[in-house]
Amino acid sequence: MREHNSSVFIRSIVLGGVDGIITTFTIIMASLFTSSKTNVVAVVGTASLFSDGMSMAVSEYLSNSNDKNAIYMSIACFGSFVVCGGISLLVFVFGRNAYLGSGAVALFELFCLGAFRSYLRQENFLYGVAQTTLLGGTAFGVAAGVAALVGS
Repeated sequence: MREHNSSVFIRSIVLGGVDGIITTFTIIMASLFTSSKTNVVAVVGTASLFSDGMSMAVSEYLSNSNDKNAIYMSIACFGSFVVCGGISLLVFVFGRNAYLGSGAVALFELFCLGAFRSYLRQENFLYGVAQTTLLGGTAFGVAAGVAALVGS
Protein backbone atom coordinates (compact mmCIF):
# COMPACT_ATOMS: atom_id res chain seq x y z
CA MET A 1 0.00 0.00 0.00
CA ARG A 2 1.20 3.48 -0.80
CA GLU A 3 0.44 5.15 2.53
CA HIS A 4 -0.90 3.57 5.67
CA ASN A 5 -2.94 6.64 6.63
CA SER A 6 -4.81 6.80 3.31
CA SER A 7 -5.26 3.04 3.10
CA VAL A 8 -7.83 3.00 5.91
CA PHE A 9 -10.12 5.12 3.75
CA ILE A 10 -9.92 3.03 0.56
CA ARG A 11 -12.52 0.56 1.80
CA SER A 12 -14.85 3.34 2.98
CA ILE A 13 -14.63 5.27 -0.28
CA VAL A 14 -15.05 2.24 -2.53
CA LEU A 15 -17.84 0.79 -0.37
CA GLY A 16 -19.78 4.05 -0.27
CA GLY A 17 -19.18 4.86 -3.93
CA VAL A 18 -20.18 1.47 -5.32
CA ASP A 19 -23.26 1.29 -3.11
CA GLY A 20 -24.28 4.84 -4.02
CA ILE A 21 -23.98 4.12 -7.74
CA ILE A 22 -25.89 0.84 -7.55
CA THR A 23 -28.63 2.13 -5.23
CA THR A 24 -29.26 5.23 -7.32
CA PHE A 25 -29.18 3.37 -10.62
CA THR A 26 -31.71 0.88 -9.21
CA ILE A 27 -34.13 3.77 -8.66
CA ILE A 28 -33.49 5.01 -12.18
CA MET A 29 -34.03 1.54 -13.69
CA ALA A 30 -37.22 1.04 -11.70
CA SER A 31 -38.62 4.23 -13.20
CA LEU A 32 -38.07 2.81 -16.70
CA PHE A 33 -40.75 0.21 -16.04
CA THR A 34 -43.26 2.46 -14.28
CA SER A 35 -45.04 5.68 -15.11
CA SER A 36 -42.75 7.68 -12.84
CA LYS A 37 -41.86 11.09 -14.15
CA THR A 38 -38.36 12.57 -13.98
CA ASN A 39 -39.29 14.85 -11.06
CA VAL A 40 -40.49 11.85 -9.01
CA VAL A 41 -37.21 10.05 -9.68
CA ALA A 42 -35.33 13.22 -8.73
CA VAL A 43 -37.16 13.52 -5.39
CA VAL A 44 -37.00 9.82 -4.50
CA GLY A 45 -33.42 9.54 -5.74
CA THR A 46 -32.24 12.56 -3.75
CA ALA A 47 -34.00 11.40 -0.57
CA SER A 48 -32.50 7.95 -1.06
CA LEU A 49 -29.02 9.37 -1.64
CA PHE A 50 -28.96 11.13 1.70
CA SER A 51 -30.85 8.56 3.80
CA ASP A 52 -28.98 5.57 2.37
CA GLY A 53 -25.71 7.50 2.53
CA MET A 54 -26.33 8.22 6.19
CA SER A 55 -27.21 4.56 6.75
CA MET A 56 -23.90 3.55 5.15
CA ALA A 57 -22.01 6.08 7.31
CA VAL A 58 -23.65 4.82 10.51
CA SER A 59 -22.89 1.21 9.55
CA GLU A 60 -19.29 2.14 8.72
CA TYR A 61 -18.92 3.90 12.07
CA LEU A 62 -20.48 1.07 14.10
CA SER A 63 -18.44 -1.62 12.34
CA ASN A 64 -15.21 0.31 12.97
CA SER A 65 -15.99 2.03 16.28
CA ASN A 66 -12.77 0.71 17.84
CA ASP A 67 -10.73 2.39 15.10
CA LYS A 68 -9.52 5.89 15.89
CA ASN A 69 -10.36 6.88 12.29
CA ALA A 70 -13.97 5.58 12.45
CA ILE A 71 -15.58 9.01 12.21
CA TYR A 72 -13.43 9.97 9.22
CA MET A 73 -14.12 6.62 7.56
CA SER A 74 -17.84 7.26 8.06
CA ILE A 75 -17.56 10.71 6.51
CA ALA A 76 -15.61 9.28 3.55
CA CYS A 77 -18.25 6.58 3.05
CA PHE A 78 -21.13 9.08 3.20
CA GLY A 79 -19.41 11.54 0.89
CA SER A 80 -18.49 8.88 -1.63
CA PHE A 81 -22.04 7.48 -1.59
CA VAL A 82 -23.67 10.87 -2.16
CA VAL A 83 -21.20 12.11 -4.77
CA CYS A 84 -21.02 8.89 -6.82
CA GLY A 85 -24.74 8.23 -6.67
CA GLY A 86 -25.52 11.89 -7.24
CA ILE A 87 -23.59 12.04 -10.50
CA SER A 88 -25.77 9.34 -12.10
CA LEU A 89 -28.90 11.01 -10.76
CA LEU A 90 -27.88 14.39 -12.16
CA VAL A 91 -27.21 12.84 -15.57
CA PHE A 92 -30.64 11.20 -15.46
CA VAL A 93 -32.48 14.37 -14.45
CA PHE A 94 -30.65 16.83 -16.72
CA GLY A 95 -29.29 14.63 -19.53
CA ARG A 96 -30.74 14.17 -23.01
CA ASN A 97 -30.76 10.38 -23.11
CA ALA A 98 -31.51 9.82 -19.44
CA TYR A 99 -31.34 6.02 -19.14
CA LEU A 100 -28.44 5.42 -21.49
CA GLY A 101 -26.52 8.43 -20.21
CA SER A 102 -26.91 7.62 -16.53
CA GLY A 103 -26.06 3.96 -17.18
CA ALA A 104 -22.91 4.86 -19.11
CA VAL A 105 -21.83 7.31 -16.42
CA ALA A 106 -22.54 4.77 -13.67
CA LEU A 107 -20.37 2.15 -15.41
CA PHE A 108 -17.62 4.73 -15.89
CA GLU A 109 -17.79 5.60 -12.18
CA LEU A 110 -17.44 1.91 -11.28
CA PHE A 111 -14.45 1.72 -13.63
CA CYS A 112 -12.89 4.75 -11.88
CA LEU A 113 -13.49 3.33 -8.39
CA GLY A 114 -11.88 0.06 -9.49
CA ALA A 115 -8.89 1.97 -10.87
CA PHE A 116 -8.64 4.03 -7.67
CA ARG A 117 -8.72 0.93 -5.51
CA SER A 118 -6.19 -0.92 -7.69
CA TYR A 119 -3.78 2.01 -7.69
CA LEU A 120 -3.85 2.59 -3.94
CA ARG A 121 -3.67 -1.10 -3.07
CA GLN A 122 -1.08 -1.77 -5.77
CA GLU A 123 -3.28 -4.50 -7.24
CA ASN A 124 -3.36 -5.61 -10.84
CA PHE A 125 -5.11 -2.74 -12.65
CA LEU A 126 -7.16 -4.86 -15.06
CA TYR A 127 -8.29 -7.20 -12.30
CA GLY A 128 -9.43 -4.35 -10.03
CA VAL A 129 -11.23 -2.47 -12.78
CA ALA A 130 -12.87 -5.59 -14.21
CA GLN A 131 -13.95 -6.83 -10.79
CA THR A 132 -15.57 -3.56 -9.74
CA THR A 133 -17.17 -2.84 -13.12
CA LEU A 134 -18.46 -6.37 -13.78
CA LEU A 135 -19.86 -6.92 -10.30
CA GLY A 136 -21.50 -3.48 -10.33
CA GLY A 137 -22.81 -4.12 -13.83
CA THR A 138 -24.27 -7.41 -12.63
CA ALA A 139 -26.15 -5.50 -9.94
CA PHE A 140 -27.47 -3.17 -12.68
CA GLY A 141 -28.71 -6.22 -14.56
CA VAL A 142 -30.46 -7.54 -11.46
CA ALA A 143 -32.09 -4.13 -10.92
CA ALA A 144 -33.30 -3.99 -14.53
CA GLY A 145 -34.56 -7.59 -14.45
CA VAL A 146 -36.48 -7.20 -11.21
CA ALA A 147 -37.91 -3.84 -12.32
CA ALA A 148 -39.02 -5.40 -15.62
CA LEU A 149 -40.68 -8.37 -13.87
CA VAL A 150 -42.43 -6.32 -11.20
CA GLY A 151 -43.28 -3.40 -13.50
CA SER A 152 -44.98 -5.50 -16.18
